[in-house]
Amino acid sequence: MPKRFFERILFCERCLLCGKPLENNPFLCEVCLFSLKPSPEEDQITLPFLDGYKTFTHYGWREEKLISLIKFGGIKSLARFVGNLAKPLLEGYIKDKKPDLVTYVPTNPWRFWFSRGFDPVEEMIKGAKLKAEKVLKRRWLARKPLARTKDIEERKRLVKNTFSIEKRFKTRLRGKRILVIDDLLTSGATASEVAKLLKAGGAKEVYLFAFFRA
Repeated sequence: MPKRFFERILFCERCLLCGKPLENNPFLCEVCLFSLKPSPEEDQITLPFLDGYKTFTHYGWREEKLISLIKFGGIKSLARFVGNLAKPLLEGYIKDKKPDLVTYVPTNPWRFWFSRGFDPVEEMIKGAKLKAEKVLKRRWLARKPLARTKDIEERKRLVKNTFSIEKRFKTRLRGKRILVIDDLLTSGATASEVAKLLKAGGAKEVYLFAFFRA
């Protein structure tokens, strides 16, 4: 973790997003915390191979800075904080869809080992106190982060053939309803690629829950 962020977490007296003094929260002021209230979006657009999706909150400047602090600033505890905020909505979506299997989109192994040291989505799931199976395997790729790629066609190209199914799950997906959890839904390129792979592996239905919607 970069020194400046380590110090801000240990001795933080100001909001990580806007810099205002903190009161009752270890990371965010009351204004920024309230801005992260659920503004769920569900099935507003059609995403190929997905049977449905739901997101926790929309992506404004606060959310963009928050996800940047987690993914590029290396603040693991902030990821768990986000997961805890989204916990009621995520639990409700699981209750509604009744998936046979809950999984998540794994981070790039290259960034796990050489940059972040943790998987942001996995930490958010831990913050929500939920159990998810590691069904997907991601290729080692030293490339520009997908979160910083705006062009839709480029995003589709970057995620193509990026994922595979873990060996122990290759015979366990047939006829199953699967919920995939991710940190950010932008163009839907990753979600569609993952859903396509899972359905090719035998899954009957694939749903997505994303913490943020860009």
